[in-house]
Amino acid sequence: MGLVIRFRFLATIFLAGAVSAASSTTPETNVSAAVKGLRADRIGVDRHANLWSWDGMHVTRINPRGERVTRDVPGARAIDADEELGILVLTPSAREVRIYTWDGVMQDQIELRAEATTVCWIDRHEIAVAPRLLDHLIEIWDTDAHALVRTLASTPPIPKTPGAYPANAAILRFDAAHDELVVLDSYRGDIFTYDRAGKLLRHVTLDNPRLAELAPWFAQQDRAAKSQGKPFTPAFWNFPTLTLAADGSLWLAERVDGGKVSTIHVSRDGAVQHVTVNAPDCPSLQFESWQGYFVFYRDSKSPRQACVGARRQ
Repeated sequence: MGLVIRFRFLATIFLAGAVSAASSTTPETNVSAAVKGLRADRIGVDRHANLWSWDGMHVTRINPRGERVTRDVPGARAIDADEELGILVLTPSAREVRIYTWDGVMQDQIELRAEATTVCWIDRHEIAVAPRLLDHLIEIWDTDAHALVRTLASTPPIPKTPGAYPANAAILRFDAAHDELVVLDSYRGDIFTYDRAGKLLRHVTLDNPRLAELAPWFAQQDRAAKSQGKPFTPAFWNFPTLTLAADGSLWLAERVDGGKVSTIHVSRDGAVQHVTVNAPDCPSLQFESWQGYFVFYRDSKSPRQACVGARRQ
């Protein structure tokens, strides 16, 4: 059995860490300059410490020296990118995964068993997929055999009868340095960490007041769906960010208050802290850890103006 940890606040920390523009050779300025002008619906970091950014139509890879490569990614619902492995694309149907080289050549395509929400590279031979309406959060697929290898993180079955039921809302990250797959159940607030064989290593449960807040709304939607004679399965991302830091610790966003972002830090031993990060240039629930900095961004679908900004981690 894996370790099960119940969420408790251990400390509250405030990180100011504004980016300095005093010298063009400082790491702060390099990170800030490297991400300047990005428009991103999603940002990630690959196993070679390259930051990648996807704007819905193009993916841009930025290496630690700030050098950029941009490629078109037509027809994608979600992606994952890696300098060595290529670009992993979930197609608009949400039932097919395609693998592209950085030259734009499609190398492979895999038909999934059911609708998915996101995909994640593990290595050249395996990927992780997050199904939307099945009774598990994760599927591991063999890219050579086009076959399902295993399922992980069981969830309550989602009925097909009339009513309102929350869909799965999983965020996947592969920690190449520790050879571990990390999965956030963004709706419920559970974090699962698995080894390559599918053994559960750690399980952290976060306090999630949003569940109680959503209960009256779900009750109302349940009555409406039953009266219409059909199921209603919305997805809620109560924790919209899962960021993997270089040390293997995890960061999640809670809320934005003015120019500050309230985050949750989960260390590898399960210790949890509230951390307030000052991000006046781009306060957002979306951010990624890169080169010792947080890169905050707001996507094009945000009601607020799109932006990107870097702040010391």
